Amino acid sequence: MIVKQNLNPIKIWTYTKVPMLISIAWSFSVWLCFYITGWEYLAINFTPIGVLGSALAIFVAFRNNAAYGRWWEARTLWGGIVNSSRVLSRLIITFTDSHGIRANRSGDKVRIAQYISMMPAEEDNEELKNWRVNSWKDRVAPSGYAFPGDPRKFEQTRYETANLSDLGKKLLGVDKW
Repeated sequence: MIVKQNLNPIKIWTYTKVPMLISIAWSFSVWLCFYITGWEYLAINFTPIGVLGSALAIFVAFRNNAAYGRWWEARTLWGGIVNSSRVLSRLIITFTDSHGIRANRSGDKVRIAQYISMMPAEEDNEELKNWRVNSWKDRVAPSGYAFPGDPRKFEQTRYETANLSDLGKKLLGVDKW
């Protein structure tokens, strides 16, 4: 249960004073009628009240457990969202430095982000395969709605044609699978 550390009884009294005063006044008047007049029929057996109180306690316990279960489920779902966003940000940071038209700062390691984002060439589609191979050989960046291209020609003027591994050649369409 989430409760503030500074629980102030005066603040609680401000919210509950009217119902509390009505209950006290009603209880006192019933007791006064019973004590002064001697009306015995005002006396109630305690057994039904005890049974109802026990049933109410069980009911409240079940409601409390259900509420705690919903809170726990929400907490685990939120934890999953937080973890997924951390993984996404880590992947973004990892792969933004290792692809694009920037220089390869990974030394002799493979630029893995390019392999992940590249889908294998369709061997039946000669036109697409030739376009892919020529853009690799001539270092022409893709252009269109999603890709702005390379207006400053950095890829062509500053860098050499990339050396492809066997997997890279198959993905690009130079070699067959």
